[in-house]
Amino acid sequence: DFFERLESFGMVNCYSPFYKEYVQTLRYPRSKRPWQIDYLFVSKALSELLQQTRVIDNDMVRKYSDHNPVVVDLDI
Repeated sequence: DFFERLESFGMVNCYSPFYKEYVQTLRYPRSKRPWQIDYLFVSKALSELLQQTRVIDNDMVRKYSDHNPVVVDLDI
């Protein structure tokens, strides 16, 4: 599995501390499923500085894109 391989290299999934399950990052018009196809990984060292991971979904985003932006806040 691709994600397990990233983790074996010491990369940390930025979603894990904040979302227990998947979170929708793509709205696919022909599907009723909430798709998550956007991910962010950081090194273990940077993960200790991770403050928040947010997926933005609002009217403006929906107007201009089918992807929800993902924002990661690091305390650097």
